[in-house]
Amino acid sequence: MMLNKDPEIAEIAAHASTLISTYGYAPTQAYTDQTGIINNLINDLNDYLKPEEREKIGIVDWVNDLDESNKNFKKLYMERVRYFKNKEKRKKRINPYGDR
Repeated sequence: MMLNKDPEIAEIAAHASTLISTYGYAPTQAYTDQTGIINNLINDLNDYLKPEEREKIGIVDWVNDLDESNKNFKKLYMERVRYFKNKEKRKKRINPYGDR
């Protein structure tokens, strides 16, 4: 049971806590798995909690910040993947016979 004097807030917070805990500890996962976990968590919080419930327990800004940070991470991660993929292609074109 969540500790709040208002039983309605306690119930909503308990529901949110259950949703969050179903995903485990994301930082132990690979980057792409973490991104998927965060996407699913955000979707679940938005799908299973009404907007007024999210507002009532004060997680609206947190969910929005988490979503924005996750999108920024995904964008930067994909830029990094493309950079190293292109770097390998350039390396092969420059030296088709391998390192000497």
